[in-house]
Amino acid sequence: MVNVNTRIAQVLNRLPLLVQRGGVIVNRVVPNMLMYVNLYSKDKNTDMKYLSNFSGVNMMPELQRLNGIGRASILGSR
Repeated sequence: MVNVNTRIAQVLNRLPLLVQRGGVIVNRVVPNMLMYVNLYSKDKNTDMKYLSNFSGVNMMPELQRLNGIGRASILGSR
């Protein structure tokens, strides 16, 4: 963890000003997939791109706010 913080401090001043203002967040992640969520629609007009966008806008922010979630991602995103 100390090595990571040292490395971030070394490159932080090279980042664009907007990124520096927003800040850099570092999270420890255990790379285990503990849960999968399948999203589907019975509507024939709904394609995979729509479902991917829907999950990215409506579901991902909520999942990422949950305590204990290190990372949430969309597999096979379009």
